[in-house]
Amino acid sequence: MCVNHISPTLGEEVLTNHIETYKGYKASLPFPLMRDMFALRKASFIDRRNWDIDSYLGGEYELDSYDDEDSFLYFASSE
Repeated sequence: MCVNHISPTLGEEVLTNHIETYKGYKASLPFPLMRDMFALRKASFIDRRNWDIDSYLGGEYELDSYDDEDSFLYFASSE
């Protein structure tokens, strides 16, 4: 599946040619991808937007009560 979207960091249109879906991040998500996702969420929500998220306890990653075995995660890449 190919999807066009605007890159939030580059501000330009990007063609995405690979989409992956995961259910229950702990059971199915590869560790490097999980680590990078939670680090990106921390950078986006805590560092850049200064959101006050009750479940954030400090550190390099942002996780919350919705990150459980019933959550669905969607990843798009151009690789």
